[in-house]
Amino acid sequence: MERLDFVLLENERLPPPLQGVTAVLEVAARQPASAGAIALRLRLGNGSDAPVSLKNPYDLLTYSLSNDGGWPIGQVAPPSRIKTNGKGAERRLGYLAVAGVTMGDVAQDPATEVAASTITIPARGSYTYDLRIETVVGAQGAAGPVTIVPGSYSVGCVLSLIAAVPSDPAGAVLQTGKLGVVIE
Repeated sequence: MERLDFVLLENERLPPPLQGVTAVLEVAARQPASAGAIALRLRLGNGSDAPVSLKNPYDLLTYSLSNDGGWPIGQVAPPSRIKTNGKGAERRLGYLAVAGVTMGDVAQDPATEVAASTITIPARGSYTYDLRIETVVGAQGAAGPVTIVPGSYSVGCVLSLIAAVPSDPAGAVLQTGKLGVVIE
């Protein structure tokens, strides 16, 4: 798997409640077309000696997808699982499918984890989301969303980390570069 570390957009360091947290994007460089999706993994780590509680990172992860010419490919859903305007926060289903969630080496129930408003990464532990980009906007005139087709793509992500500590709601925005993936 190809790996890219998420890096801070602005500050040199994460704020105190988030220090020790790392985020990595992993994508297999070659994936089978029979899967009908681009599989990727968000791996969060906690290198500190204390557990870290976060607003659910799955809700705060966005991705960009480009073709081999570097042109962006339209997303079926808006670039966030959380609708920030309108009447309250509304989760957008189908933005990124969840194939699995693990805390350390222990599999978690994906439906429960996706619905949770917060997660806690144990001290010196990890939290991993196995995700799938399954549909994109079809070409002009298409009847609706289309599945991922064979070809060369690049994917990058932006992740907002927000501490789930009411007394210290620190946050940071991190991003990756782009990783190439060939669907064959």
